[in-house]
Amino acid sequence: MTIAATYAPAEMHVTPPLLMALVALATRRWLALAITFGSLLFVSFVLLGLRFGGKAPSAGSGRSIVVLTYNVDKWAFGGRSIAQSVKSRSPDVVCLQEAGRYWWLKNPDLEPNAFETELEDYAFVGEGENRVGSRHPIKEVHVESLAPGPAARPLIDAVIEIDGLEVSVISVHLIPTLMNVSWSEDRGDAAGGDLAKIGSVRRRQAERLVEYVGRLGRPAILCGDFNALPRTLPIRTVERALEDAWASRGSGFGFTSPSSFARSRIDYVFVRGLVVREVDVAELGTSDHHALVATLARP
Repeated sequence: MTIAATYAPAEMHVTPPLLMALVALATRRWLALAITFGSLLFVSFVLLGLRFGGKAPSAGSGRSIVVLTYNVDKWAFGGRSIAQSVKSRSPDVVCLQEAGRYWWLKNPDLEPNAFETELEDYAFVGEGENRVGSRHPIKEVHVESLAPGPAARPLIDAVIEIDGLEVSVISVHLIPTLMNVSWSEDRGDAAGGDLAKIGSVRRRQAERLVEYVGRLGRPAILCGDFNALPRTLPIRTVERALEDAWASRGSGFGFTSPSSFARSRIDYVFVRGLVVREVDVAELGTSDHHALVATLARP
């Protein structure tokens, strides 16, 4: 219930069962209460996106492209430590969120420079708190606002070249709910707004993503922290234009947040024009999120 209220404020899939549960509890009708909670549990499974192995695998063609997306929690565990954990998965491409430069980071080992130095085989580009790193050549970089989200969290599109194929690798971070605060630079124009306002802004950000990807004439990989559960409107909006890698090949819930007791799937890899070979959650232990790793290929 907390997850539904926090991440789907304007997509209230669970409202009817919740109301039924309150009525049943107030009247002490225990059978009705049991049935209601059973229904709520079922709806929650649907909302949380339980998967049983995904569709039949497709090998695709050519070399694999391993993509890792990771919210690094503003380098709380230190740039060097985070880099070492990322290296353990040997990704070709890295998408980072909450990866800006913060005034309170005084120890050189904690700063983003330490992360990039440790990953010397990668070229990094980005702006604000979103970054993309690649072992493959980066041909172009595009930055686009996701207003009414915060200016520090724009869309970063690094166009990389893999065996002659140009692919857009996009890193994003949609606004969080943060129900217990009245102001936050993480929420942009929705700061101080109610849950409905936050939900509306997040959906608008998703619509802007779809609009952007729709203008691209090349395959695309869209990664990031969407702060939205599967089957909610922001995710369904993105799924109109791209394929959810976990929904295609994942097994289980795919929870990525919080790392101490993961119970929400809010980090995603979406693809267009590529085949998903496999996808898994990587518990790297250097953030308040788990990383998500997808192996992709040409069709």
